[in-house]
Amino acid sequence: MNDLSQFENRLRDSLRRVEPPAGLEQRILARVEARRRFARRRWLAAAASVVFVVGGGFIGVHYRQRQIEERQVEVVRQQFSLALQITSKHLSKADRQLRAIGVKQIELVEVER
Repeated sequence: MNDLSQFENRLRDSLRRVEPPAGLEQRILARVEARRRFARRRWLAAAASVVFVVGGGFIGVHYRQRQIEERQVEVVRQQFSLALQITSKHLSKADRQLRAIGVKQIELVEVER
């Protein structure tokens, strides 16, 4: 046999159909399914991260807005308290001046609109 015949025989042998090992199809399908599950979990983790970041952003914005509103309420409360103090001071002064000229009581009359 010459070298070319030997080469052709080896080539023919290497190209002949070989039966796959038992269970190969199930192992391949199991591996493909495992990769799908892993990819699915990775997408779910990414989606959860996005939801967490966006939700946290909304919560952060709401929290900051709440703080601003609380500060505004506190400023209004302080302004109202100061207005009451000033009004009380001026009413006391007017009361003293009225008493000084002999007015003991002022009659209040409700006016209809």
